[in-house]
Amino acid sequence: MSLKKKFAGICMGMGLALAPIAGGLAVAPVAAAETITSSEIAAVTADWTAHGVPSSQQTQLLAKLQSGQPLDAFKGIAPVATETHETARNVQEIDRFADGSYVVRTLDKAPEAGPRAGGASSGGVTPKASLTGCQSSSGSGYRTFSGCTVANNFSGVINLGFIASYQLVQGQGGKITYVGNATQNCAVVSCSTPTTKIIKQNSDSEPAVAQAQSRVQAAWGSWEVWVQIRVTSTGASAHNS
Repeated sequence: MSLKKKFAGICMGMGLALAPIAGGLAVAPVAAAETITSSEIAAVTADWTAHGVPSSQQTQLLAKLQSGQPLDAFKGIAPVATETHETARNVQEIDRFADGSYVVRTLDKAPEAGPRAGGASSGGVTPKASLTGCQSSSGSGYRTFSGCTVANNFSGVINLGFIASYQLVQGQGGKITYVGNATQNCAVVSCSTPTTKIIKQNSDSEPAVAQAQSRVQAAWGSWEVWVQIRVTSTGASAHNS
């Protein structure tokens, strides 16, 4: 189910009024304001500053959170712009929304693989959430990726990640060999303890899949957030809810 549909169902279950807007749904303000601690404000505003959000928009984002309204990044609507930044060590994609919120996907290149954003290369890794810190090795007809961190950042409010290792074997497909070490940081919202699981270990016509997930409770509703790694015969990609 899409995040937009989840969001609509959450709001209806809470008795919130929905009104159509361009590209998504608008939510009537909740009755009670959200209590945000000074440390939470410091955490999210530091992340906003680090990702180039102007101070005027930061004020508006904070007002939304304090009044219990979701940022655009949580509405399942299309971003107004997507940026790609590449360095010698990583590729970063940032989806930016009209209110200044964002979703960040970062890919640190495996030293021996040299993956590129946007498609398969020798490493075959495509960033949809993020893959960071991978170490790779290869032999006759295979390549192994170890200690890859898969993670996603929703506007500094939710950061969720885990470690995965996987193998690509020529003519046989991809295999997820390890998942664990889930990490999470949440500000303003409450998050359950994250867990990891392998949904499908070996690829065939469909990719192998593993993920970390947790339950999020916010002033505007509750939903499951997850980050996945999907592995095929040609590489891996990361995806988020």
